[in-house]
Amino acid sequence: MARTLQWILGALAALALLFFIGVKATVARVGINEVGVRINNYDVLGPKGVVEHDYGPGWHLDLGPLHTWVTYDRTVQTLEMTDSRLREPWKFRTQPIRPRTSDGYGLTVDVTVKYRIKPGEAHLVYKRFGADPANYHKQVRQKAEGSIRDVFGDLRAEDFYNPTLKRERAEQARQELQHDLDDSHIEIVAVLIRDVTFPPEYEKRILAKKIADQDKEVQKSKRLAKDAEIAADRVVAETEAQVGLIKRQLEAEKARRQADAQRKIAEIMAQADAEATKTRADADLYRAKLEAKALELQKKAEADGARRKNEALAGDGGRALVALEAVRHLEFGRAEVSTAEVDFLDIDAMLRRLGLPVERGANE
Repeated sequence: MARTLQWILGALAALALLFFIGVKATVARVGINEVGVRINNYDVLGPKGVVEHDYGPGWHLDLGPLHTWVTYDRTVQTLEMTDSRLREPWKFRTQPIRPRTSDGYGLTVDVTVKYRIKPGEAHLVYKRFGADPANYHKQVRQKAEGSIRDVFGDLRAEDFYNPTLKRERAEQARQELQHDLDDSHIEIVAVLIRDVTFPPEYEKRILAKKIADQDKEVQKSKRLAKDAEIAADRVVAETEAQVGLIKRQLEAEKARRQADAQRKIAEIMAQADAEATKTRADADLYRAKLEAKALELQKKAEADGARRKNEALAGDGGRALVALEAVRHLEFGRAEVSTAEVDFLDIDAMLRRLGLPVERGANE
């Protein structure tokens, strides 16, 4: 029983090994950064020749002698056009561009070209260049040397100091190189200008020019500083004048407001005086009226008193009063009176002699 189990397990392992070997022998692997091209060697399972599409990463059918597989790197490739020693051993490297400028200087320009196989056109690259990737890399290198050199040929040496212009010409070089490689099924991703080396005589000229430019900038800065100082003095003077004007305006406004205040105070005082005068006049008038009325009452009282006095004097009482006053005002020196004619004891007779009334029956 144990031998049978061992035999079965061994048979299963052998079958699995054979299956793995068979699968391995009938599939082709395309890496994650690769693109595959299949060529049918015979008219079996398809027409003979290159299959008209690309194969992406993964496992694909490979029936031994019936099929041939070719893979290319589908990532962005780099072509370094420089004389400088690189830190990495680049596969693709060539001489730098050496254009002659419009003003007669020969320059050395380090350029980097980024490119790749156009997506979906790897099978066309195989038809054009074959299975060796070095063939299409060589095509890129050859086209780049001419296209990029032509783009820089009309520039002056000093134009290479202009970063904006360099970027514009780098984009123009990319477009020119793309046009030259369109039938090669290569996409130019970017053209980058890395470094520019000028000839020694031009370096001296540039240095002298830079010194002259710096001196010019220094003089310009001095002029600007002087102009700024003059402008600052002018601003200070204008400011002081403006402050003086504002002060004078404020003083004038203050004086005007004080004058207005004084005028209003005078008006108020005049109104108050007028009101006081009017009040005093009214009071005097009222007093005069009261005094006139009192005088009138006094006159009436005096007239009434006189009338009453006259009325009183017109009667017996009046005559008595007159007689009394006459007696009071009599002054006697030496008088001799005959008692035969005057009887001082006869009161009534005496009263009659004095003009006083005598009541009847008084002595009776």
